[in-house]
Order: sequence, then structure tokens, then C-alpha cells
Amino acid sequence: MMVFMVVCLVAAFQPAMAEEKNEKDKTTKIEEMVVTANRSEIKKEEVPAVIEVIDKLDLDTTVDRNLVRVLKKNSSIDVIDYPGVLSGISIRGFRPEFSGITKHSLVLIDGRPAGATNLATILKDNVERIEILKGPASAVYGAEAMGGVVNIITRKSKGKIKTSLTVGGGSFDTHYESISSGGRITDRFDFDASVSNKNQNDNFKMGNGDERANTSYKERYGNLRLGSSFTDNWRIDVKGDWYGGRDIMTPGAMYNEDKKPSEKDIDRYGGDISLKGKIGSHKPLITLYASHEDTEYTKRYKGKTHYKSSESETEWLGAQIQDCYHFLNHDLTIGADYQDIDVESKSYKGDGSRKAPYRPDSERENIGIFGDVLMTVFSSFTAL
Repeated sequence: MMVFMVVCLVAAFQPAMAEEKNEKDKTTKIEEMVVTANRSEIKKEEVPAVIEVIDKLDLDTTVDRNLVRVLKKNSSIDVIDYPGVLSGISIRGFRPEFSGITKHSLVLIDGRPAGATNLATILKDNVERIEILKGPASAVYGAEAMGGVVNIITRKSKGKIKTSLTVGGGSFDTHYESISSGGRITDRFDFDASVSNKNQNDNFKMGNGDERANTSYKERYGNLRLGSSFTDNWRIDVKGDWYGGRDIMTPGAMYNEDKKPSEKDIDRYGGDISLKGKIGSHKPLITLYASHEDTEYTKRYKGKTHYKSSESETEWLGAQIQDCYHFLNHDLTIGADYQDIDVESKSYKGDGSRKAPYRPDSERENIGIFGDVLMTVFSSFTAL
């Protein structure tokens, strides 16, 4: 009887196995393309630098939606992740940085500066893939790319409109809801949009099982993109996103126990307009972008009246223009960048009056011109 069953199973699966083999034989391997190395699309294996790619499968199988935690799980760069929605990264040995406007590892969104000092405000909700360029890239991206570059590539859905709804929950009285949609509206117009909400209403527990007081928080996020291929050779995309962190509790130093916690609210919103096209062997690209980050802190010390202790605002405004010219087997990319960053900080006493801020106001303006040549001297061939 056992022999009969084995023979029947083998016979039944043979056509399926043969069909599967035929399908595999018909499958064409798609070459992985990246854009971070020299700001133009190129095959990953031809890039003369170390590049890691976190693809859609990696993103979908990472439960956490915080960008830094996605990088921590799927790449080999260093991260810093504090309670109270505060995160940063490090590449090639520089210390992880979670604040300030001058850093050593650059984070981009579709090739333009992300406009965020605190990377915990960037979520994976509308991300298609992430490219990580390790090593100095200052010649192409400026001084902040000394350690490397993390380029977040957002979704551009152009097929049939698809909508998904996600609901989840977990430890520490956490619940999460999200709805997203994207696709082609007409032959010329497409879009992507999503809205999400996450609440962690209870405090988390540390490795020793003790509760870490004052670690609850709430997050809201939304994004929208509208795109149009208004001609066969030209395309325009307009997109923006907003992050809102509310009632974010920060426990403070361990030696204070739960006596000196603070609370903060974070708002970050930004967007860009990009126009790209093709004129013969030229591929021009123009991008205008802006971003705003606002953080407000409230001290909630035990036995004292709660009061707003400080607030800070950071604004980014910039423009990029470039052209990629393809000749023979070579690519020449040239362009210019402009960026202006303004930081304003305020501090307050317990009675509400102003005092000297912890950090002074600052401003930075950059103008840069770059050029990059990728030359293919020897073409690959297959021996017969």
C-alpha cells in the first residue's frame, strides 16, 4: 500500500514539476538597477562602490515601520535608537547622529535631502526600496556624505489601482491601522496615497522584566503623490508627506528613575516637485523641495507644575538640476545643487518667560556643482 501511494504521488506531481521547470526556464532575470552611485540609473554590478539594496520583500517582512529599525534589521550600518522617538544612523565609523543640520551620513528621499534631523520621523509606509552607498560620496552629494548615503526610493504605482487595509496590535497596549492605495488613474496620470495611525498606550518592559516608565507614544502619518507622463518623453511628479508624533513620553536618565520625565510633540512635513525627461541622448532632471520639522518639549517633573521647556524649528529649501548624457558605452552626469537650512530654537522658564536657548539659532546655505563620468572600457562577452 505504501509503495502504491508513493508511486501515485510521484506520478501526480510529475506534470506539475515539469510545468514548474518550464516556467523557470522561461523566466528572464531582471537586472538590478540603482541610482545612488552617480545620480543616474546604472546596473548594480557595474557600480565601482559598495551598495546594499533593501527591496520590497525586505520591507514587507520587517514588522517595524521606523526607517532606522528597517536599516538595523536589513543592512550592516550602525544605528542609534532611543526611547521617545529619537533615532539616527552611522556609516563607515562615524558616530550615529540624531540631531543637527551638519552630519556625516546623508539621507535622501528620491535623490534629494530628506529634510529630517530626527530619522524616527521617516516611516516605510510609501517606500519601494532603499539604496545604501557605503564610503565617501562628497564629490557628488556634498560634505554630509563623508560616510555614505542612504537613498529612500518611494513608490510610483503605474498599474491597476490597488488598495490595502492593515490592522494590527501587540504588546504594551499597541494598535496600528493603515490604508494605502495607488495605481493608474488614466493613461497619463497615476497616484499613491496612504494614511496610518499607531498608538503605544502602555510602557514597554526592559530586558530584566522591569517596566520602563514614561515610554508611551502616538504616531500619525500620511503621504500623497500625483504623477503624470504628459508626453512620451517627459514626466512630472508632485509628492508630500506628514509625520505627527503626539504625547511622546521620554523617560530621561536611568538614575532619575521616573522622577524627571518629559513629553514632546513632533511635526515633520515636506515634499518636492520633480520634472524629468529625455532629449536624444540627454536625460535632464529638475527637482524643487522643501521640508519643515518642529519639536516641542514639556517637562513633567514629579511634584512640579508641568511647563513647556523648549521648542525648535528647522526648515529646508532647495533645488537640484542635472543632466545625464549617454555616449558610446559611457555616462556623463553634471549638475548643480542649492540648499538653504534655517534653525530657530527657544527655551522657557517654569513661569513661561524666555531664557537663553540650549542651542543658538543657525543657518546654512550651500551651492555646489558636480560632475561624474562612468566609463565602460571593456565590454563583457560570452564565449561560445
